[in-house]
Amino acid sequence: MRHSRCQPTDFAKKLREENNPTSFSQAMMSYGLINESAAVEMYTKYMNSIGHEVTTYRSGLVVDGRSFWLGASPYRKVIDPQNTPPYGLVEVKCLGKKENQKMDPKEICNEESFCIEQCKAKFLLKKSHMHYKQVQGQMVLTGAD
Repeated sequence: MRHSRCQPTDFAKKLREENNPTSFSQAMMSYGLINESAAVEMYTKYMNSIGHEVTTYRSGLVVDGRSFWLGASPYRKVIDPQNTPPYGLVEVKCLGKKENQKMDPKEICNEESFCIEQCKAKFLLKKSHMHYKQVQGQMVLTGAD
């Protein structure tokens, strides 16, 4: 039976192929590391302004208790007492292109390669984008809703 399941090395290889690491940029990674904390601070201020007294905490590696070879490292854990359940995750993705950094959120969602789409009054992560799989995996492994 075991031969019919995806082995961890196959799973990792498949993720690498789908995420196209050859297009990864060191400059984009550096930009993200510099600006992610500011993005979380903006998120926290916004949530507080709409009546959600959120608190965020740094997160390390979360390992699945049943499948110890599976792990995730969400950017932050978030506690929102106004939500049920009150715990969740924050994953930050900073825009790499300087011309995108000053764009209106509604405008940038029109870009095909951007990871967010607007659906009515909400902004949602595109299911077709590689970050969707990352976030879904984080949610499964951490038990976040």
